[in-house]
Amino acid sequence: MPWAYNWDGQIRLDLNGNPIRTLDGAQQGKPSMTDIDRQVTNIRTNLSYDIFSGHRLSVNHVFYSVARKDKNLLIKDGNTGINSSNDLAKNVISFNYEAQTLNNKLTTNLFYKIYQQSIGSNIFRSIIENDQTVIVKDEMKDNRTNTGYGLAASYRLFDRVILLASAERAVRMPVDMETFGSPEDNVLANPGISPEISNNYNAGFRLGTYQFDNHKISLGTNVFWRNTKDRIMPKANELINNQEIELTQYINLGLSQSVGFEGELTYAHKDNLTVMFNFSKFNSLFKQEFDESTGQKMTYYNKQIPNEPFYTMNGNVHYRLDNLIQKSSQLNLFYNIGYVAPFSTVWPDSEWFVTPAQYAQNLGMSYVFPSKKIILALDVKNVFNAEIYDNFGVQKPGRGLYLKLNYSINNI
Repeated sequence: MPWAYNWDGQIRLDLNGNPIRTLDGAQQGKPSMTDIDRQVTNIRTNLSYDIFSGHRLSVNHVFYSVARKDKNLLIKDGNTGINSSNDLAKNVISFNYEAQTLNNKLTTNLFYKIYQQSIGSNIFRSIIENDQTVIVKDEMKDNRTNTGYGLAASYRLFDRVILLASAERAVRMPVDMETFGSPEDNVLANPGISPEISNNYNAGFRLGTYQFDNHKISLGTNVFWRNTKDRIMPKANELINNQEIELTQYINLGLSQSVGFEGELTYAHKDNLTVMFNFSKFNSLFKQEFDESTGQKMTYYNKQIPNEPFYTMNGNVHYRLDNLIQKSSQLNLFYNIGYVAPFSTVWPDSEWFVTPAQYAQNLGMSYVFPSKKIILALDVKNVFNAEIYDNFGVQKPGRGLYLKLNYSINNI
C-alpha cells in the first residue's frame, strides 16, 4: 500500500491515528533518477577613485550565471533525454560614495544599486499525437530590472564608542534553486517567483575594545525594522495534514514586517582565551491584511510567520595552548552551546506542530603541528544527543563525531 513511513520504518499516523497515504504511490511522488548538470560563472569587478582625502567614489559589478540541464534517467524524451533546460543570469552594479568628515569622526556611505536578472526555462515533455509520441517544449523567458539605494553612517562619539545607523531599500533576486527547484532537496520549481523588496532600518552602537591589563571586552547591539514585499521563503502549510508532505516550494509571501534587536558580547584574556555570547530576538509578522484578488481579509493577518525561529542565543569558548607536546605547536579547544526557542511549523495554532526548546552543545579541538602544514581536528556535534530540529520541525541527526586531517602542500 502507498503508505508514508517514518525514519524508523513505522507507518505514519495522522492526528486521528489513521495511516497516511502518499501521492502517486511513493513517498516523494513518482519514481525518478535525476541527473543535474550545472555550469556556473561568477565574476566580480571593482573600480575606486579617491577624489581627495577622505572622499572616495567606487563602482562594483557582480555577474552570476548558471546554465542547468535536468534529466530524469527513467524517462526518455526523444534522443536528447533532457527533461528541462534552464538559464539564469544576474548583473548587479553598485555606485558608492564614501566620505569621512568632522575630523574623521563621521563616516558615511551613500549607495545606489541596479539589479538585472534574466530567466529562461525550457521544459520538454512527451504527448501522444496521432498515435505517435511527440516531444513538446514549453518555453518561458523573463527579464527583470530593479533598483536599490541607501545610506549607512557611523559616528565615533568617544574613543571607543561608535554609533551606527543605516536605511536601505534592499532587493533580493531569487536564486536558481528557488526558481528552478532542487530535486535533491525536495524543492519544487517556481519560475514565476518575483524579486523580494525590503525597506530596512537599523540603529545600534559598538563599545570597545576596552583593555584592562590582560583582559579585553567589547559589546555591540543593534535594533532593526524591516518591511518586506514579496518576501521569498519556503511555503508554510495552512493545513495540518499537509505537514506530512515532504516536498516544498519557494513562494512570495506578500507583505511582512520584522522588528527586533540583537547583541554580541566578547571577552578575551591575553591571546589564549576568547568567550563570546550573542542573541537575536524579533517578531516576524504577516502584514497583508486583505487579499488583492478578492478583497477579503486574510486569515493569518498580523500572525507570527511559521518555520522561522525568532529567539536564539549562542555561546562560544575558545582556548589556545602553545608549545604543547611539541615546540611551536598549537592546540585549540572549542565549546559551543546554542539555544532555539519553540516556534510553530504551520500557520494554524496547534501544539502538535510547535518545536520544543532546543539546546545543542558541541565540542572540538584542533592540533596544529610545528610545520603549520598539518592540522588534525576532532569535532563532537550535539554532545548530549539532544533533540534538534530544522525550520520545518524535521529532526536532525543526533550525536556525531568528525575527524579531519588537513595538509597544506604550499602557501599561496
